[in-house]
Amino acid sequence: MKSPNLALAVVLSVPFALPASLFAQSATSAQIVDIAGASFAPVIEQYRIPGLVVGITWQGQHSFYATGVAARKGNVAATPDTIFELRVDQQDFHRDVGRIG
Repeated sequence: MKSPNLALAVVLSVPFALPASLFAQSATSAQIVDIAGASFAPVIEQYRIPGLVVGITWQGQHSFYATGVAARKGNVAATPDTIFELRVDQQDFHRDVGRIG
């Protein structure tokens, strides 16, 4: 069975540069999403990530930043409900782990 043509999700550790003023006040969901967009935009551009969804929990409030496409075929937009398929080349993975160990 052929796998659906889904955008590759890249797991990244990107530090959020949260403005100090957010620590002193309650941030709105829109502000949090704007910060996520500004934080991830350079990474999305650099690695040509076709679609990305980031879930953020701030002071018990859940927000989602979604951009790009979930599936290139059909141009399906990424949403908070998108499930990305992650693919790993096992040979490369085992070779790289062997180098570390």
